[in-house]
Amino acid sequence: MPLYLHGFASGPRSKKATRFGELGAAVGMPVVTPALDEGDFTGLTVTRMLACVERAVAAESGPVVLFGSSLGGYVASLYASRRPVAALVLMAPAVDYARRIRERFAPRLEEWERAGAIEVFHHAHLRPMPIGYGLVADAARHPPRPRVEVPTLVMQGLRDDVVPHEVVEPWARELPRGTYVTYDTGHEMTDVTDAMFDRARGFLGAVPEVAARWPGLAR
Repeated sequence: MPLYLHGFASGPRSKKATRFGELGAAVGMPVVTPALDEGDFTGLTVTRMLACVERAVAAESGPVVLFGSSLGGYVASLYASRRPVAALVLMAPAVDYARRIRERFAPRLEEWERAGAIEVFHHAHLRPMPIGYGLVADAARHPPRPRVEVPTLVMQGLRDDVVPHEVVEPWARELPRGTYVTYDTGHEMTDVTDAMFDRARGFLGAVPEVAARWPGLAR
């Protein structure tokens, strides 16, 4: 059962999620994209996202394959470090998330903690929306660099200024069954979506458990 985990302030209808869904359907591998905030963006935390993934996995069947973008990639790696997963396909995974989010919002961090919430632009709703400080506090409770033992494809943009490849590459290259691929692109990676799926298709087709369930992955 393939799940696509979207990034922060995004949603199931993001450009990459939509395209991965289309391309997955074309090879007979339907990709499910849950709304990781479950309708409560203000109360979003990494712990809540993990619980959402747990419920989504329980509702489906077959080998668990997790696609993850940015924060969704970090959550996918956390999940795979704790639960059975057949394979991971990660795009600009936001490893070391607790530190990254504090650095990204450093000018507003005190205000955020004091007020309890600040507004950020939500790309799915196309407007500013409040996000609670619980996201920052909760992130510190999770390991920054999850240890993942399953086959893992990590795809990263060399011009990413949100999750720099200098942060991702050391973690990805330490994975015992990891493959690290770079593209000359930024954080969104929408200009290389089809190329990434093509790479993911070949990668997943080499994982016996996955290929047996979705033979359309084979060329």
